[in-house]
Amino acid sequence: MDDQFCFRDVSLFDVINLDERYLKANLLGLGSFANVYRAISHVTNTRRGIKIINKDQCEKQIGPGFSKYLYREVSIHGSVDVYHEKTDLFVEMEYAAGGALLDRIHKKYIMDEDECKFIFYQIGCALAYLHRLKI
Repeated sequence: MDDQFCFRDVSLFDVINLDERYLKANLLGLGSFANVYRAISHVTNTRRGIKIINKDQCEKQIGPGFSKYLYREVSIHGSVDVYHEKTDLFVEMEYAAGGALLDRIHKKYIMDEDECKFIFYQIGCALAYLHRLKI
């Protein structure tokens, strides 16, 4: 990843008005500088996850490492596309309807062996993927 990567470069991402492209539904999660919403595309009529990152707040908290953070965000989440407005960056992701793994574990406290194997296999694959990206 080149440190000269700049998220504010208009040529890198399409500029959009989020409300024209998506119908924002419920809030799925929030963080210190980003919120994730379930959204429906007006264009394709498909469900998507939209991560809305506040550029200024993110730059303040992460500083010079923001470029690498953004690259990882886009790589990890299986992003469909990235767009921006003046103050926000939108990462369009595939919508995973199953919810968070931790919620699933809390709901079903006792799992059978096959389900445990499947979950550990998925976690192992995710860790291997992150390791390949040097994250």
